[in-house]
Amino acid sequence: MNVFTFVLFLFFSEVNVEFIAGNFEYPIHMSWFHDEILIVEQRGTVKKINNEKPGETWLDIRDKITSGGEKGLLSIAIGPKNTPSEDWVFVNYTAKGDGRTVISGFPIDSKTNKPIVSKEIVLMEISQPWANHNGGYIVFGPDNYLYIGMGDGGAGGDPRKHGQNKSTYLGSMLRIEPTPRQEQKYKIPEKNPFYNTNKPNKEILHWGLRNPWRFSFDKITNELWIADVGQNKWEEIHKSSFEKTSINFGWNIMEGKECYDPPKNCLKKGLDIPFYVYSHKEGVSITGGYVYRGKKIENLKEKYIFADYASGSAYTINIRNENQKMEKLTMMWNGDEFEGSITSFAEDKEGELYLITHWGTIVKLAP
Repeated sequence: MNVFTFVLFLFFSEVNVEFIAGNFEYPIHMSWFHDEILIVEQRGTVKKINNEKPGETWLDIRDKITSGGEKGLLSIAIGPKNTPSEDWVFVNYTAKGDGRTVISGFPIDSKTNKPIVSKEIVLMEISQPWANHNGGYIVFGPDNYLYIGMGDGGAGGDPRKHGQNKSTYLGSMLRIEPTPRQEQKYKIPEKNPFYNTNKPNKEILHWGLRNPWRFSFDKITNELWIADVGQNKWEEIHKSSFEKTSINFGWNIMEGKECYDPPKNCLKKGLDIPFYVYSHKEGVSITGGYVYRGKKIENLKEKYIFADYASGSAYTINIRNENQKMEKLTMMWNGDEFEGSITSFAEDKEGELYLITHWGTIVKLAP
């Protein structure tokens, strides 16, 4: 592995962090059910918090999962109210055996308020040729459809050109409407770009992604923000209108704003140029976050908050200014600077933000 020198940032924002919980085992995502916080552990468990420590196990599917590296239980999504998905939890995990991606749902028992593991409904199974670049994030969007971020299938450089191949789900953003109680397990939204075509993969909404490790929707504008992990030189952030479909985010024709394959004179017409990129002198593995829409931290308003897993730091960019330098978000905890391998962010109903670190700690950003 190359050794990178991380640059000193001249500009920074400062916040405090409020300790929420610790001692989780490789936490990788955070969600809510009935106002209770749920912490997703990569090995295949979802736990509640009790007195700032891991509490009751809410879901345990370790027997279904291969975990380690970029594999495991990678995220969950609670079905929205008044939809066919209500009272269901959906999961994205790497299956035992062949390492395929599984998107499935579990009904939540009305008496125990816990998923019924024995009643799993598999929505999609997607073959993975290599162990890395699984994407892994699922979330219900403002339209109550389920969005699924898929990586290009792994190895390095996208050798099978999945990013530009619309005949595969790999390297794409998928959108479906889960209907787990019906014979048809999900429906294709009519506004998906290939809905009225003879193409087979009508679930595809966008394509040209390498490894979208976390994406989110702006709470106010609904704009889609995607953090796509880079290859050799660049980490990138894409910003797009919620209504727009058929976006080609460029991989592997481009990495960041530069040509990748071919390395020179590539055809950029029709490709989405990232809103922001940073080089591998500054960080090497982006973790996507959120546009801050809370009310408590004045200096974070109108900023997109993200992190770099390798550097251990969080950063901000102004959502209206493409010509800028990202600022380090200095986070203070009991007088010391807080850093860690940040695997994910979470946003509560009020728009306040939480950070999940791979070494087991969950904190909340505070004034």
